[in-house]
Amino acid sequence: MTDPLKPWEKDYMLVQLGPLGLFSEYLEMMIQFGFVTLFVAAFPLAPLFALVNNIIELRGDANKFLVQYRRTMTARARTIGVWYDILYGISRLAIVTNALIIAFTSSFIKRLVYKVKFGTMDGYVNNSLSYFNVSEFNPEVGPQSDEITEEFNQTVYCRYPGYREPPWSENKYEFSTQYWHIVAAQFLFVVVFENFIVLATSLIAYLIPDMPKKLEEQMRRQTVIGNAIILETELRRARRQDDLISDEDMNDLRHRAFGPDDTYDATEEKNAFRMAATRLANGGDVANDNRNETSEL
Repeated sequence: MTDPLKPWEKDYMLVQLGPLGLFSEYLEMMIQFGFVTLFVAAFPLAPLFALVNNIIELRGDANKFLVQYRRTMTARARTIGVWYDILYGISRLAIVTNALIIAFTSSFIKRLVYKVKFGTMDGYVNNSLSYFNVSEFNPEVGPQSDEITEEFNQTVYCRYPGYREPPWSENKYEFSTQYWHIVAAQFLFVVVFENFIVLATSLIAYLIPDMPKKLEEQMRRQTVIGNAIILETELRRARRQDDLISDEDMNDLRHRAFGPDDTYDATEEKNAFRMAATRLANGGDVANDNRNETSEL
């Protein structure tokens, strides 16, 4: 009877994810995000269906990565890389597509123009219909006389959706002035909508930073403490070799920590490092001082 396989042996027999294993996962999310954002004005329920799909897919992907694939090697990454730029581009393109959908495929702008021009919505349907003289039908496409009952033989005009000049006008069937007013209003709406959404999203991004200010301050202090400890270690190593450190050696150490004076960037971290060097030169303990300052936060 053979011994059962060890857990790591079973894991080794699973499918290897490969270097492009997450590419299809990211691509799937990009496609879904694109369809949801680009055409949300045409189908407002798309985000709801996407949420339901993601909830189901979350469990499916969890089973796939835990049961079917080998455990992958971890790797550090500050961001999601180029996928962030793709998401940003899709979100900006979605502003344009949704503005065009609202302006050119709905009657929102037409109703708004009519409301502004006449002050009421009475007669809007009649205003949105144009006239056509049935006698000007092309014989090949017009209704045949035997298909028209005697009741409608005297019909002269028919109505159709559009903004064109009537048959009795000098420029019959040409686009009317109201049509060009509506087109101008549609393009104006697109421009205003785009700028409003861009400003709103920029304001929200400014008010909600990527990293909380408190966390950013703690990370900055942690960096200061870490560099101060490194600096203190180097100074102590130097003191073992020689109890007296010359000004030249001290300047050389400062240049190693902060760079030459002509390239010095007066940031908070480097100012703290210089203060740390001064304290150490005077025999102070920078690490403990910085720990006490951090504990007070």
